[in-house]
Amino acid sequence: MAKVKIELTPERVAAYEAAMARIVGVTGATTQVRLAEVIEVRQSSISDAKRRASIPPEWLLKLMRSHQVMPDWALTGQGPKFIGEAAPAAVARVESRLNDMTVVLQDTVDAITDALRMARMTADEFALAKSASMTELAKSRETIKNLQGQLRDMSADLSASNFTM
Repeated sequence: MAKVKIELTPERVAAYEAAMARIVGVTGATTQVRLAEVIEVRQSSISDAKRRASIPPEWLLKLMRSHQVMPDWALTGQGPKFIGEAAPAAVARVESRLNDMTVVLQDTVDAITDALRMARMTADEFALAKSASMTELAKSRETIKNLQGQLRDMSADLSASNFTM
């Protein structure tokens, strides 16, 4: 199968050079030889990448592992520079959602407490309050189901952002 030749447009070359400047800056490598050592490739690989104006994905993975550099930032200059910088936003989102859920859970506990108080009533009192109690318990059950769904969504959000504590 023939190799596809990628056109080296001025935009592609400029994007490559900007990305390499970011990589050189974050690694502190001042020469191609030193950069090759840092990302554990042959110096000729650096020259090949320059000729193609393309940074291999393996380099980005190595930089992420060795220097905690976010691959998107290395390529585009957009988004958080380091992995640790992405974490505070994710933590703030989770903290806010957990605070909201804590309020809802406390309201649910209060509703269940009231329902239990009603359940301890005399037969006559119970007959009068039974309907209201059943309604509250059903609402509480739905609230808990809703919170379970929110927790699943939060877990998916954290997984999607590759955030770990």
